Amino acid sequence: VCLESRKSALDADRGSYVSSALDYCRMTLPYLLNHKSDAQGGSSGGGSNQHGYSGYGAQLVNSLANKLVLTLFPPQSSFFRMAFSDEASARLEADGYQLSDLAHMLVLAENKAMREFAVGGYRRCMTDTMKHLLVTGNCIIYTPPDGEPARAIPLNRYFTKRDRSGFVYEFLIVDAITFGVLDEDIQDSL
Repeated sequence: VCLESRKSALDADRGSYVSSALDYCRMTLPYLLNHKSDAQGGSSGGGSNQHGYSGYGAQLVNSLANKLVLTLFPPQSSFFRMAFSDEASARLEADGYQLSDLAHMLVLAENKAMREFAVGGYRRCMTDTMKHLLVTGNCIIYTPPDGEPARAIPLNRYFTKRDRSGFVYEFLIVDAITFGVLDEDIQDSL
């Protein structure tokens, strides 16, 4: 299957949606979906705003995105709690476990998750995601398996196909990478 032809076929199904998102970006944060950027990651830079709203729109989106992230993920406190259900607690206690020891283990797990959120670059990713959701209404979060920071992938960089129940059965991400960071054997093959 030729990926370029498949990308074109998937892209044809969502043209009006991306067009509307581009209009919203031009009025707020043009860099979110730069209309002059190609799907391979190229960009022609600034992206001027035809309507003159970028100053206020950008301030509004940035402010709302930051407030949402601070509200959903407060920096100095846990934004979730782990607990056993009453049924699980009763079974564990019947099996001889001390509930206080188990509660301590859950607190340790919460702290580990919070450290991972801070170290893994998720706060920045969540801020980018909120900007995309506020302006375009769509975005995906990609967490690389090799420990790289999570990142928000904009609407014009991914393509999906779903069945009637909403299950994704085809997914394509279009990304760009600097040629020099590739392994030498890959560079030679290209």
